[in-house]
Amino acid sequence: MNLACQKLHQHRLLRLAMGTLERLAGSSAKQAHRKSLRHLQPLLDQPGLRATLNALLVSDDTLVALTKLGCDNITFRAVKRFC
Repeated sequence: MNLACQKLHQHRLLRLAMGTLERLAGSSAKQAHRKSLRHLQPLLDQPGLRATLNALLVSDDTLVALTKLGCDNITFRAVKRFC
């Protein structure tokens, strides 16, 4: 976002077309995503971490079953008891 603001200021652009704003926002989002992946990749490559993270995931089937059992407020404890 800072890069987009700097570019707008540098070129003295005050009012942009919607397409230009969309391209700037899309470009900024892609850059942020790449930067996040660069920072997270070494952490995700640690042995056993992916298995630990996968164990935390709850499938849609589990949530549907809990809903059918009448669980209105599906909490971590409710999911843990069910699984």
